[in-house]
Amino acid sequence: MTIQQMLLASGSGSDPTVQIQFRVYGAGGGNGSNWSNTGDPFNGGRGGYVQGTFLAVPVGTVFYIVVGQNGAQHTSGYATDPARYNGGARPGNGQYPGGSGGGATHIALVTGLLASLSSQPNQVILVAGAGGGGGNCSRGANGGGLSGLDAPSPQFSNRAGGEGGTQTGGQHSYPGVSGIFGRGMASNQNLAGGGGGGWYGGGGGDNSTGGGGGSSYVSTNNHFGTGALTNTANNASSGNSAGVGGEVQIYKNGSYHQSFGYTGSVQTYTVTV
Repeated sequence: MTIQQMLLASGSGSDPTVQIQFRVYGAGGGNGSNWSNTGDPFNGGRGGYVQGTFLAVPVGTVFYIVVGQNGAQHTSGYATDPARYNGGARPGNGQYPGGSGGGATHIALVTGLLASLSSQPNQVILVAGAGGGGGNCSRGANGGGLSGLDAPSPQFSNRAGGEGGTQTGGQHSYPGVSGIFGRGMASNQNLAGGGGGGWYGGGGGDNSTGGGGGSSYVSTNNHFGTGALTNTANNASSGNSAGVGGEVQIYKNGSYHQSFGYTGSVQTYTVTV
């Protein structure tokens, strides 16, 4: 009996199931600026990586996929916030150069940007956090993991960089600002990088510092009555690099099946035999 025949046999009656694995990559944050010309790096942070396998998904199940947009290096004022699709925050107050945070990449059983699902968190399957944007001669923090990373502040030891999102909320040190569910935030400080999107987004930091990384999330719910996700991973800093958008790869019955990249819209994947 083939793998597919065994999986089909595991369904009840006329409801066949297949094995589906998701590999999800968060977007990288945008590069910051060399405003102070100190020689310190100002690259955006890397995104996170999550994966999980459902051993038996009913045929016909629809997954909603939102792939995060890459963070960007903004060379002049940028007022729109969030600046990047699926929760990447603009740099600082939008009046000076800096990097925006990348957007989170997520998979859910309902449609919508991640920030719109705060009242339906049990419908979210996987989230890969995004990297924070770079500041003025300061790096953005990497996203992913149970908590996104905090941005360093090599130029000013008394200024705190943007802090990473956690599993339960955002974090910040004054005068920074915390990320929220599904969104990184901008701190309204000059030359600061934007927070990366995530389960909880990264925060914006003090003047000239980088943005925090967004946290990732792996569901432990038994969504289909056939078992929760197995073979899971939730790794910080293992997603896409600075300025690169997110990605979702799907493996069906153990073999590569399909990929989804950034489009700026909600995409769907329907499980077939």
